[in-house]
Amino acid sequence: LDARIKLAKESLIHRYNVLKNLKVKDLPFVAGQGLMKGSEGLCPDDSIEPILKQGTWGIGFIGLAETLVALVGKHHGED
Repeated sequence: LDARIKLAKESLIHRYNVLKNLKVKDLPFVAGQGLMKGSEGLCPDDSIEPILKQGTWGIGFIGLAETLVALVGKHHGED
């Protein structure tokens, strides 16, 4: 479990580092129109990092029901 959590953490940090290199002009509707907190006053060539810092970055469980169906044929609500 520790190894998987470490891998998930590294993946999340990598994703953040890739996304922070995007510019406002790369996301004209979302970032350029000031629709997201942190985008106020950003210019087209600015990084979207201020926007990313306003969100939540977390590691959690997604697809538990689907995983159970794949493993045992039923999800947690069925058995």
